[in-house]
Amino acid sequence: MSNEKKLITDLIESELNDSGAYLVELKILPGNKVQVFIDHESNINIVMCAKLNRFLRNSFDEANLFNGNYAIEVSSPGLDQPLKLLKQYTKNIGKKVSVNLLDGSQKEGVLIEADEHKIVLKEESKKEEVQEASFPFSDIKSTKIAIAFK
Repeated sequence: MSNEKKLITDLIESELNDSGAYLVELKILPGNKVQVFIDHESNINIVMCAKLNRFLRNSFDEANLFNGNYAIEVSSPGLDQPLKLLKQYTKNIGKKVSVNLLDGSQKEGVLIEADEHKIVLKEESKKEEVQEASFPFSDIKSTKIAIAFK
């Protein structure tokens, strides 16, 4: 991890401490574009994102990070982004998810359990049979919330 990334990660984590919000991903892109994706135990909102953005802007200016030449974007990961942290999995228990496995197969079902080793889905077959299936994280390529349009 680069020095800038470590410094920014530490700044974010110290600012989010005790707020219920947490860092999901930090990207530093060419041109000193800093993308910060945060989530919250319940829901993330624009006020939280704006507050963190202001805090980072002030901290970057104070430390003369990137020689004052940077852009910051703070947002939630969005529904189209895969789940990355156990906190995100546990937050989404009870929701329908789509799991892409490393063997190329795809599974869908309601997320009913998540721990540090695996997730458990309640799957419905075409025969309306309900089954539980467990998938170790080591077999999962990505997991996304299934978006249902009604």
